[in-house]
Amino acid sequence: MVAHGSWRRRPWVMVAADTLVQATLILPVFVARLTDSNTLVGMVPALGIGVWGLVRLPAATITQGRRRQLPWATTAALVRMAAMGLLAYVALDVGTGDDPRLLRAFFICYGAYAVAGGFAAVPAVAVIAKTISDDGRVQFFRQRTVWSAVLAIVAGVVAARLLGDAGPGLPRGFALLFLASTVCLAAASFLIASMREPWRGSPARQPTVGETLRVLPAAAADPNYRRFVGFRLLLALAAAADPFYVVYAVREVGVSAGVIGVYVVVLVAARTVGRAARGPLADRQGDRGVLQVAALLRLVVPLIALLVPYALDAEVAASRFDDQRLAAILFGVVVAALGLAIGVQERANFAYLLDIAPGARRLGYAGLTNALLGVAAFASLLAGAGVDRQGFRALFLAAAAVGLVAVFASGALTDTNIRARPTAAAWRLRRAGGQAPDPRR
Repeated sequence: MVAHGSWRRRPWVMVAADTLVQATLILPVFVARLTDSNTLVGMVPALGIGVWGLVRLPAATITQGRRRQLPWATTAALVRMAAMGLLAYVALDVGTGDDPRLLRAFFICYGAYAVAGGFAAVPAVAVIAKTISDDGRVQFFRQRTVWSAVLAIVAGVVAARLLGDAGPGLPRGFALLFLASTVCLAAASFLIASMREPWRGSPARQPTVGETLRVLPAAAADPNYRRFVGFRLLLALAAAADPFYVVYAVREVGVSAGVIGVYVVVLVAARTVGRAARGPLADRQGDRGVLQVAALLRLVVPLIALLVPYALDAEVAASRFDDQRLAAILFGVVVAALGLAIGVQERANFAYLLDIAPGARRLGYAGLTNALLGVAAFASLLAGAGVDRQGFRALFLAAAAVGLVAVFASGALTDTNIRARPTAAAWRLRRAGGQAPDPRR
């Protein structure tokens, strides 16, 4: 089997749509323009990451075992398009950031967008499993990674133009971003609807609510899994500060909103580099070592953000750069470190989980991990409330402290990359032309 052409193009277009409404950089700034409440800013990743992840479990329960997966994927894609289109219409109609209707419309529409996106991910994976042969799957994902990165960078350039000083101004620039995302979603919906899903073929099994609940006792009794999920929850708590770095840059430091689009390009590029670096790191250190590197990067991100005000006050820096330009560069370093952390970590998570999970429990372990991380994503609400009370500096210090604990917790992870060393007797046998005994026996 080979993939239908429209399916090969569909993920790339969808990535462009998602990048135009990026939940870590673009949307937090949009919400910060509409309200002074940082708790509401924290609602963005709670919806875009938390709700998106939690919806996948009931989606798998509903669609599991159904012969046709494409209608579910098409319907979900149309809902996403309608939600984003309605948000673009309201933003263009209101025309000013002072109208509270725009904030209400945003959360309603973005909530529907997140729910539909999480639901669509399940039948999408099932259709890929049915339409692409095992031999062509590696090439498919490699192409998707490359072209998704290219389109994401293009989307970042578009965001930079629309939000920059030469753009149409705010909030109209954001409204046009929503409209551009709607156009991409419409193209993706058309490509999905025009596909031909094979009647034969087994879709990939994905964790359902029942499978996740059944594995709970075994997961709680598994020390390897407890260490891993504890470590991952620490990283998720450190990530609660992610949407506030750019808000701090715009509100407190004076970075122009037009730089946000440039940051999207930096984030995508750094994430791509991180994903590429994961392979060589895993070959040398194993996925445990990769996760340790990700934890170190998570520690570095808030530390750099904390150092920015001191760097701006330095006489040497002030003599070479104006404050706004230097601040933009320094926060670009923050975004680059964040992208590296995400890229290094995202593939190692699943690979390490496969190594430590017993074969019969892998599906349930994956579902339980996704559910826990979905709940942990709501920590961004607490982070926003903390900023409202204590300020950004306190949040970044807390994120650095959690990151430091995560570094220590990564050392407790089970090493799945243990290589047995041959004994002296085995070495002599090999030199004599004999076959060394298996050291694992």
